[in-house]
Amino acid sequence: MAITTVCGNVPVEQATRNLFRVLSLVRPPPSLLIGQGASRPLLRPLETAIHFHGADGLGELDGVRNADGSPRYQQPALPRTLPTAQGVWNECLHRYPHELTLITLGPLTNLATALAREPSPIRKLRAVISMGGALAVPGNVTPAAEFNIFADPHAAQRVAQSGLPLTLVPLDVGTQVALTRDAIRRLTAETTDPSVSTSR
Repeated sequence: MAITTVCGNVPVEQATRNLFRVLSLVRPPPSLLIGQGASRPLLRPLETAIHFHGADGLGELDGVRNADGSPRYQQPALPRTLPTAQGVWNECLHRYPHELTLITLGPLTNLATALAREPSPIRKLRAVISMGGALAVPGNVTPAAEFNIFADPHAAQRVAQSGLPLTLVPLDVGTQVALTRDAIRRLTAETTDPSVSTSR
């Protein structure tokens, strides 16, 4: 139904470019509402993870070239303007109140901002599932902190205390699911279409 971006591993503008790049590879093209969210955490300066994920957040995908030197992955055209993350959520929740689940894969800045600015539509979420935190395993930024919570701890605190029906999927789960090079080779052995490979 909708995807929104937020600052985190990369600045939000790059996250939005990455989203459009990934969607350009999906067949058939999905019909989605897309919104751009927060460009900085609530209170602290933005700390990205480009040292780990590369400047583009996709492992320097921009540098991958064909044999003739041309870029293998083209930059898709972006709309001149995009709605805000909250604007997209409000539209979806107006159409489907108490039916939608929000899945967050990055810092909780967008959700915390929405709770502060215009909470009543957000209260119509059926559930929130958030990838973040580290419970019985070490963090991936500090010994105690996982990146999504570390990137905006004030947002995480606001969401945790909001009373929303929140399910946390911590690093404890992610560390048990490894996508190895062998697994990627098996997925892509029969096709060069990324949308087919990743749907298996």
